[in-house]
Amino acid sequence: MTEPVGRLGSVALDCADPRPLAEFWATMLGGDVTAGSDAFCAVELGKLLLVTVRVPDYRPPHWPDDQAKQFHLDVAVNDLERAECLALA
Repeated sequence: MTEPVGRLGSVALDCADPRPLAEFWATMLGGDVTAGSDAFCAVELGKLLLVTVRVPDYRPPHWPDDQAKQFHLDVAVNDLERAECLALA
């Protein structure tokens, strides 16, 4: 196993309104909404951080449309240039 480039910072759910989505997942998964603004909210779930992020012109997913982005992983790195080179390789 090679040395990791970074660590998973959070799983981010894209949405139009972060607060209600964060409250929903906090209730469903037994977490706590620990930070929030109009732009994003954070739900602490033990060792995992789930964030809800306001996306301009957000379009909710509609099956079978595969063009709508639904989530992304936030990867925290110490050396962005190194991480980019390794990811592109």
